[in-house]
Amino acid sequence: MASTMCMVWEWLLTPPLVYHNYHLIHHLYPPLPFHKMHKVWYLKYDQLNAHDVSYQTAFTMTPANIELHRNFHQR
Repeated sequence: MASTMCMVWEWLLTPPLVYHNYHLIHHLYPPLPFHKMHKVWYLKYDQLNAHDVSYQTAFTMTPANIELHRNFHQR
């Protein structure tokens, strides 16, 4: 929950962000080359989403599903 995925406007944001919109993948697989992060994301999509990945919308600092994570910490 400490890292997020920014999946809005991928076609536009991925090149200038140099794949930092896939930052969660970087933390899960540090030695993975940046240009392969999107492939791993789609290969592991179902498995990763089963863990309520934090998503950011374009140009926001707070994850779109922050309430889900706040509720998780209150358990």
